[in-house]
Amino acid sequence: MDQTKTLEEIRSEVARLGYNDCLRHLKTVEAACTDGKPLRVALLRSYTAEPIEPILKLRLLLDGFRPSIWIGGYNQYTQEILDQGSPLHEFRPDLVVMMIRLEELMPDFVDEFGSRPSSHWAERVAQKVREIGALVERIEEAFPAQVIVQGMTLSHGGYFGINDAQRSDGQGSLVQKFNQGLAAEFARRKGVYLWDFDRFVRAKGYENLYDPKMWYVSRNPFRQSAYPAIVDDLTRYVRSVLGRITKCVVLDLDNTLWGGIVGEDGMEGIGLGREYPGNCYRDFQ
Repeated sequence: MDQTKTLEEIRSEVARLGYNDCLRHLKTVEAACTDGKPLRVALLRSYTAEPIEPILKLRLLLDGFRPSIWIGGYNQYTQEILDQGSPLHEFRPDLVVMMIRLEELMPDFVDEFGSRPSSHWAERVAQKVREIGALVERIEEAFPAQVIVQGMTLSHGGYFGINDAQRSDGQGSLVQKFNQGLAAEFARRKGVYLWDFDRFVRAKGYENLYDPKMWYVSRNPFRQSAYPAIVDDLTRYVRSVLGRITKCVVLDLDNTLWGGIVGEDGMEGIGLGREYPGNCYRDFQ
């Protein structure tokens, strides 16, 4: 891509930029976006997540923030939250993103699911929901920060393969209950939000996001090329929790909200309904 793109050109194309494109444009955006609102972001993680930093920084700059990003130690989020003398507490974040996975949180659940009855895993899942809830509560007590917690997902189709979906006590079913438990836990808290990472993974596809080689080499589960998409999904939550969502959209009516021109075709003549082409406009609305 052309390195001389203007800020507005970068802004309009940011959702389509690849990882290296984002790196190439970061200095341009940093130089142009110097008057943003200061924002301290803490990334607590159970896996290697450093590749997300420049992409997240670019997106936050374009959204009107001047971000400072601190990344916690590898799988050290519990200690960092509980230790009042930790770098996390010195950093005093405005936004905390907990990037945690089942693979580190409950490795036996992932690898040895068939060795125990489903009731055992259900109890463990409920216990982990309570533990995460307690950690989030400590964050709320320590900082005036918004908190986003990555939801649970499986990096494969389930322990029992195609039969997993046929079982009410399958691994996939318990992952859903895990996320439902987190949602219920966070619903009681004003500034805590569940990032529906399972929906994101299903939408993008496991093969497009995960890289087994990167996991073995650096404990980074994702392809480098996946991070722009990951950040794109995450920033939807960040904008919402920080109040940067669109309040008003101004657009045309004829041939935009419905097919045809209402003044000429009349209400009965415009395209709007459940059949083509009216279904296109209905879904757009």
